[in-house]
Order: sequence, then C-alpha cells, then structure tokens
Amino acid sequence: MTVKRAVFIILTMLTFALFFSSIIRGVFTEKEMGRKHTLQEGEYEVGKDIPQGVYDFEVSGNLIIQSKSFYNGSHFKAMPLTKGEVIYIEGEGTLHIEPAQNEILQLCNNQQYVIDDSGYYQVGKQISPGQYFLTYESNGNHEHIPFVQTIDNDSNVLETYYLDEQKKQIDIELEENTVLQVEKTMMEEVPELKVVLQKQ
Repeated sequence: MTVKRAVFIILTMLTFALFFSSIIRGVFTEKEMGRKHTLQEGEYEVGKDIPQGVYDFEVSGNLIIQSKSFYNGSHFKAMPLTKGEVIYIEGEGTLHIEPAQNEILQLCNNQQYVIDDSGYYQVGKQISPGQYFLTYESNGNHEHIPFVQTIDNDSNVLETYYLDEQKKQIDIELEENTVLQVEKTMMEEVPELKVVLQKQ
C-alpha cells in the first residue's frame, strides 16, 4: 500500500467518524430534549443534570423554585433554561418539566385571551398581534398585581406594563415575532390571578 493511499484511507475514515458522531450526538440531544424530567428538592445544573432547553413546568405539592412560591397544580409555560444555570428547588413536592408545547391560546367569544399561567408567549404563533386592553382578574384580592412585559427573541425588554389598583387597564400593542412575558407576581404563582388581553 502506498503512502498516499494510506493517508487517503485514514482521512476517509476520520471524515466518516466525525460525520456519524455528529449524527449520534444530534439524536442523543433530541432524545434528551424530548424527555420529561421529575425534580424534587435540591440543586440542578442545566447542561449536566437537565438538558438545556425551553420547558413547561407543572408543580405537585408546594415548592419554592428560584425564590418564587408555587402551589399544587401551578404551571409555568416556556421557561428557558440555559447551560450553566443552577435551579434551586425547596419544599415538599415535585416539579415536572417537559419541552415547551407552546399551545395556541384560544380567543374567547368576547374577544379575550385569558392567561391562567405565568410564562412566555409568542406573538404571531400563540397570540395574534394587534391592539389590546391589558388587565387582570384577582377575585377581589387587591394585594396581587401581575408583572407583564414584551421582549424580543434575544430577551431584550421592549416595553414593561405597570398595572395597579389605580390603573387596572392599559392600552398595549403586540407586534409579530415578539414575546409576551407574564408573571402572576414576581414572588408567588397566585392561583386565582388571571391576566386578560381584550381585543380592541
């Protein structure tokens, strides 16, 4: 066998090895991202204990996650988890996470979107772009005020909306390819609080 032929064979084998290893890594990553994960009290590093990705959360029991209180049956939609981030969970219960479903929100007969869960909602995919009145319902509990803002796809804040008892309704415009961030409150996932978008 000539030296040139030997070098050619070695290079060919290396090329195939790199090609197939990239395919295997891709399949492994997709399988990991497609999995559901069940977490309990403890610390979890993204990229090590949990694959990086965007997840829907569901809580069984009562937990504190990243200093925010969640109660039995609470949800958080499309939470981005980035490599190297550490998730802190305290309390008695279980956090179930799965890759974000990004369900389309249904417009009610009175032309309202009623958002029951904190999370990140894509304008143009889950919510129609347009002009809205932003308000909230809290079943008479005046202590809890939602936090709402729009961000771009790079997580840059575009607009923050300040609701309170004196200003319970705000005119807003939701533009295509932006994200509506909703937090029922920053410290607590209050079950009875709902954020409402009324089409103008």
